[in-house]
Amino acid sequence: MSEDPALIFTLTAPIRLPAKTAAAIEGLVSGGLPDREVRNTIHGNQVRLRRIAGVAADMPRVLGFVHHPESDASVILALAEARLLGQD
Repeated sequence: MSEDPALIFTLTAPIRLPAKTAAAIEGLVSGGLPDREVRNTIHGNQVRLRRIAGVAADMPRVLGFVHHPESDASVILALAEARLLGQD
């Protein structure tokens, strides 16, 4: 089974400008997936993007999570990464 990269991201709620926020996130990855974790504020929402290498081909390529600002995005990203890599 082949392995490919995937992208996971978190976004704080409430999403103030959904269409513009989605377009901005798409713009962040339009040139390819980032090699490192990206942290950004887009239209007042905190966004974190993380590229995951070595993900099995039958797993999702993109996972997104919307969370309360008080939640720890690092934990969300770590759990999603572990699941994508079969380390759960």
